Amino acid sequence: MDIVSSTGGKILLDGRCRGFIVLDKATKKRHQDLGFMTLLEDTLSISEVEWSDYDIVYPQRGISRQA
Repeated sequence: MDIVSSTGGKILLDGRCRGFIVLDKATKKRHQDLGFMTLLEDTLSISEVEWSDYDIVYPQRGISRQA
């Protein structure tokens, strides 16, 4: 699995993503998964993606802040 952001680089998580409503069991498990959290440290940019390398692409909308 790769995580892609508009410009690449680190994805910053704000306090809202760790709030009571959002932090369900599955999300909490992701936050505790060092491998997953490492993916957020150095994301690919959209321009770096070779789309034919992927069987599935799951686009997610939202506000993302980057370092």
